[in-house]
Amino acid sequence: MPWISGCALLIRVSALPSVGLFDEDFFLYCEEVEWCIRALKAGHTGLIVPAAHLWHKGVRRDYQPSPRVTYLMARNNLQLLKKHRAGARIMAGAIAGHLRTLTSWSVKPRWRGRRAHRDALARAMIDFYRGSFGPPPL
Repeated sequence: MPWISGCALLIRVSALPSVGLFDEDFFLYCEEVEWCIRALKAGHTGLIVPAAHLWHKGVRRDYQPSPRVTYLMARNNLQLLKKHRAGARIMAGAIAGHLRTLTSWSVKPRWRGRRAHRDALARAMIDFYRGSFGPPPL
């Protein structure tokens, strides 16, 4: 089990003493991934039930994430890599990917409508470097 989506994650109470609760620094996105990494390091395993069905209330087919989601996903992704010492090459690749997206959203005419997302992504990277975590300022 690399990780299991938090919207369908069932946790044994017996795992909590060795793993702990979700890390509040992640506030919404990546918190379940981070928890699953700690669970694996503590010797726990995960189980996926392919026959299980889940209805995620509020999710629509035409869903378009807000700039707040862009911010949280980027900032928390970088925090996850840093916290679990992903290595310089992986961290550099993640930063390069975010910078490539920033450049695309800034330069390419077809992405000019994504300026709010570009600004949120830039803010996420700045806040990551400043060590600002928890609920977003947006």
